[in-house]
Amino acid sequence: NTASAIDVSAATPEFSGNSAVGNGANGIRFEGSVVRDHTLTQDLPYVFSASFDIPAGRTLTVSAGTIIKLWGGSIAVNGKLEALGTAENKVVFTSVHDDECGDEVPDDICGDADATTTVPMLGDWNTIFFNGGTASSTFTHAVIRYGGGISSELPGALRIAGTSIEIRNTVIEKNSPAGIWMQNSTSTLITDSFIRDHADETPNTVRAIMLVSSSTPTIANTEFSNNEENISKDETSSYIDG
Repeated sequence: NTASAIDVSAATPEFSGNSAVGNGANGIRFEGSVVRDHTLTQDLPYVFSASFDIPAGRTLTVSAGTIIKLWGGSIAVNGKLEALGTAENKVVFTSVHDDECGDEVPDDICGDADATTTVPMLGDWNTIFFNGGTASSTFTHAVIRYGGGISSELPGALRIAGTSIEIRNTVIEKNSPAGIWMQNSTSTLITDSFIRDHADETPNTVRAIMLVSSSTPTIANTEFSNNEENISKDETSSYIDG
């Protein structure tokens, strides 16, 4: 098929045991919004090719081993996003061009979702945007890579504005211009994680974490490596070394 193997719009079907080859996108393409509380389980890669919304009062749970690939676009979280991986089976958010998903995830489950040999780049997709007033979302044993949307007005693979989330045992890597951007985020927790490889050849500084507008996260037992700048903050922000 010239388009996706499966297309889903404003619906919540369940998938298991599928495979796909020879399609425009060898994955399950999602668009629109979550119409009820829903769980994505490990199957083909889920491809989000435009803005996708989790409305207020709704929860999207992403279970262990699930791969979400973004083809540009963003995920707007007005409700709750629960990415619940395990040490053996991560939840991955990455570029549609990423066919290996990194050392943490075996390449045989990542899938060639765009059916091309195009290589991924920093900023391939825009952001997962947590809006003010959202319920507390969680990333546990997740991988977030190749986001940030270099030209986006919402910089950062994770954009946390007027709310706070928890990030545990998670790898955040190869995003630009920032891995995490916090704005008025007073109690975000980042613990037991790796934030790395936020660097490119452009003249602009690529940051692992950017804190603005009175953001005060707690960062504990987290390793920073190969970033142009680890933590950048304005004069109103600070962080607690947990």
